[in-house]
Amino acid sequence: MPLVLGSRATYLAAGIGGLAGRALRTDDVLPVAEPAPAAASLRQHLLARSPELPCVAAPWFADPALTPQPEAAPVLRAVRGPEYGQFTATSQQAFWTEEFQMTPASNRMGSRLAGPPLLRSADAPELLSAAVTFGTVQVPPGGQPIVLLADHQTTGGYPRLALVAAADWSRLAQVPPGGTLRFQEIGLEEAQQLYMAQEDQLRQLERAVALQFSQHLTP
Repeated sequence: MPLVLGSRATYLAAGIGGLAGRALRTDDVLPVAEPAPAAASLRQHLLARSPELPCVAAPWFADPALTPQPEAAPVLRAVRGPEYGQFTATSQQAFWTEEFQMTPASNRMGSRLAGPPLLRSADAPELLSAAVTFGTVQVPPGGQPIVLLADHQTTGGYPRLALVAAADWSRLAQVPPGGTLRFQEIGLEEAQQLYMAQEDQLRQLERAVALQFSQHLTP
């Protein structure tokens, strides 16, 4: 598949990328690219040890701690959003203490949740459109929150109750329709520390993979 804006992923909203910019259908066939030079070299090195086998597994794997598995009912850490103070005290408490369910209406733009209604105070002012990002928790007039995901818009007019910490974005995206989740309040400094720790973890994984490649490819 050709690159579109530097990616082979499909962006359904714009109808670009992937396979003709559309969702996959039954009997679709996806072309597979040739392996990168380093991967091809490693494959030849491993097969040289067992030439009678069509393939062979590498004798190493990533630490499971670096590849966490989806959770049944994750608790997502979040910081207060710009309009947090406009919500009633009851709604604020419900957001941090009650359970929310992922609805089938969710997509790559946002996770639509069902739970206790989150309502703004009667004297809350009208809002202008403002910037939003991955993890922004918007609350439409009906009171059911939407947590923005990878295909989110750039601005929105709904109040921003909270922002899910970047370190928990992947855990949010893994919650299936019908699954449940909760939110836990943290401060901005802790959210930043969690993000940096996650980045360090990913860099460790990258270095470990590079080291294993070099060890196995050394004559």
